Amino acid sequence: MTKTQPGQQARNRWRNRPRRGNLRGGMFCEFMWEGRGKSVAQSACFIERKEMLVSTLKKLLLASWFMVVLVAAATLPRLCPGEGIGIAPEVKIAEDGKVMVKWETKHDCVGARVSFGIDFKEDLFGLPNYRLRASAKGDARSHTAEVSLKDVEKVAQGTTYNGKVFYRATCFDLKSKVWLDTGDCVFRYLRRGGSYRRGVAIVEGPVLANVTSDSVLIRWATDVPSVGRVIVGEKSRASLGHRKEHEVVVDGLQPNARYSYLVEAGTASDDVLRTRSYSFTTSPEAGTEEPFAFAIFSDTRANDYTPIAIEALNGVNARVLRRIVIGVFQKKVKFAVVPGDLISGVTSNARKAELELRSWKKTVGPVAHYIPFYTGIGNHDAEIYDYQVVEGKKVRVPKKGRDAAEEIFRTEMTNPTNGPELPEGSKEPTYSENVYSFDYGNSHFVMLNNDYKAIADPSADSEKGKIIGRQLEWLRRDLESASERRQQNIFVFFHEPAFPNGGHVHDSMYHNGDKAYVKPRNELWRLLCQHKVVATFSGHEHNYSRTLVDEKVDESFSRPIWQIVTGGCGAPFHPQDKPPWRRSVKAFSPRQHYCIVTVAGKKVGIRVYDPAGNLIDRADLK
Repeated sequence: MTKTQPGQQARNRWRNRPRRGNLRGGMFCEFMWEGRGKSVAQSACFIERKEMLVSTLKKLLLASWFMVVLVAAATLPRLCPGEGIGIAPEVKIAEDGKVMVKWETKHDCVGARVSFGIDFKEDLFGLPNYRLRASAKGDARSHTAEVSLKDVEKVAQGTTYNGKVFYRATCFDLKSKVWLDTGDCVFRYLRRGGSYRRGVAIVEGPVLANVTSDSVLIRWATDVPSVGRVIVGEKSRASLGHRKEHEVVVDGLQPNARYSYLVEAGTASDDVLRTRSYSFTTSPEAGTEEPFAFAIFSDTRANDYTPIAIEALNGVNARVLRRIVIGVFQKKVKFAVVPGDLISGVTSNARKAELELRSWKKTVGPVAHYIPFYTGIGNHDAEIYDYQVVEGKKVRVPKKGRDAAEEIFRTEMTNPTNGPELPEGSKEPTYSENVYSFDYGNSHFVMLNNDYKAIADPSADSEKGKIIGRQLEWLRRDLESASERRQQNIFVFFHEPAFPNGGHVHDSMYHNGDKAYVKPRNELWRLLCQHKVVATFSGHEHNYSRTLVDEKVDESFSRPIWQIVTGGCGAPFHPQDKPPWRRSVKAFSPRQHYCIVTVAGKKVGIRVYDPAGNLIDRADLK
């Protein structure tokens, strides 16, 4: 910050202005230094460094204790409920309509409160509109907030309110000095005359997955075990059993056709929930040249350096991610691909990783009603570990069984299941739903995992930064099959780029030129050249770059392939480096962004936008 010079007005002041964030119901604080100097640099700048904010807090001696807590929290990452909230909030509804929300925390907390809101049927995305708030009572670790459903109904007058109530519990952890936040939660009530009771609610979904030319998978979850069914056009498919988690495949559909669908869920004859109507479009038949567009973005994890707390919601940069998925939807894409680092992860707490992935699904959920999201694993998603003492040293080892990173990912996400198969009895991590492929029209899409065994057993070798062994052989067969089917465009996705340009030149698939990584990387790239891959898409580096990889990079590369790095969806940005192939980099930007790829026959183009919709780059890829 420029100091005030003699002769200049020294009437400088801090201004704290609460402003509503993009996630409805969220608040963030913006601090601006206002000087009366002559230059723009002297007159205003955002204070984004934690140290600068802490030093200025000392000047706020007259502020109330709660405002001090609020301001301090704005500079710190939010803690995942898995680490801070001992139990999930419990909701009870009395016959007179009084709702009690109760939760516990592991540490002493202050400022506990719950916001309540509703959605409107005419809202395309069904986003919450918070209108009521209740302060919690109780001791420092047990919190209870109450609201009357009659007050909810009063503020809902004149709307198409449907009995679903959103709520969001927050409190400030005095030990960790972070805001604990449940995110948007849901309950539903029934009223018969003047009597109220709890009804079944859909707390996740419905969302689309694995849309093909003749089928779709629809997934949802309810707060209590329920029966359910999906209605797609004139077809109806029931979910199996009485459960909370539901997945239903609807087949027998027509290619490239638009369908409306809804979900019914119930626990009894007088408690049946019927969702609003959503829609989707099946893919064209394989090999047909129907034009389409798809989206790619990556590294949606939280940014711990941001001064805006809401950006770090349970391991996800929810504010940026929500803006981007809505922007993607408005570009009328058919699906989106996210190759890794969905969450902050990197934890020894498996439940924390699960909750972060659920926060990710909540954030994209309003758009996932209409388009599927195909996801891949990144290093932050893959590093779920235990500790083990080896030769007197404490080392990280991968968790096993249901707590293994790949198992958590497979359980929480829904992707195709045609990846490499492991031998019976193998103790290797699964490839299921983190390595896979699918067709869309005349194009073939392949998701790989070059963070496989990101943390390996002491007796095993990590495959982080490599595509080798069983995965490489599977890829070889998959590309041969796509070529035999004469798919005109092939796109390949993996998290860590083959030719990093900014932030991860020291690792990725290069490791500053280490032959142990360069040799398998070049073998992979020659295979991609052989099958005429149009482009690869990666994240890991928190920026955008477009690089033409051809014989100028390595003389063994027989044809040019575009490498697109698209890691700018919320993680802290990386500036550009100077790797050996820097002259082949055709575009670079550290800005937050997403990519839209258009396909029309053999023509492929890319457009890159920031979250506000401003164009960053455009090019023909083929």
